[in-house]
Amino acid sequence: MTASSPAKTRIDISLSSFTAQLLDEGGIVLAEMDVSPGVPGHETPLGKFYVREKLPLKRSNLYGQYVRPGSGEVVVPKTWEHKGPKPEGTVYQGIAMPWWLRLTDDGVGIHVGGFSRGQPTSHGCIRCPDEGQQVFWRMSRVGTPVHVHDGAHSAPSLLDTPQS
Repeated sequence: MTASSPAKTRIDISLSSFTAQLLDEGGIVLAEMDVSPGVPGHETPLGKFYVREKLPLKRSNLYGQYVRPGSGEVVVPKTWEHKGPKPEGTVYQGIAMPWWLRLTDDGVGIHVGGFSRGQPTSHGCIRCPDEGQQVFWRMSRVGTPVHVHDGAHSAPSLLDTPQS
């Protein structure tokens, strides 16, 4: 395997800089992207994790909407805020989370969706732009180490490199 194969990568996520780095085994930055972590009250957990599940598309079992089958008409847009029973004649449709990398057993992961540069936007997940997350997803595997922290990246940032 080469130094840039998925078997030898790791992910470093700095919540304070709202960035994620994909590194090879020697600590060389292969890719970097902006990220949006959890909002206050739904903070992204800090710590050392590993990728537990890798799917091209995951649907949330916590956050979704009730829709009418066939037409796709949205009856209840935010099921997690809905206090009553499931409306008759509807089905639950979880929010799509493309390029899913699960980090915790309780559903925190890295995925595309609702990204806002430099702002927390999620209920704990790490949201990313599509183009960047496709690279991280392609270069990761189940077992890839992931470090989520509040400090600076240990490797030099690609974004800090002077442009010529």
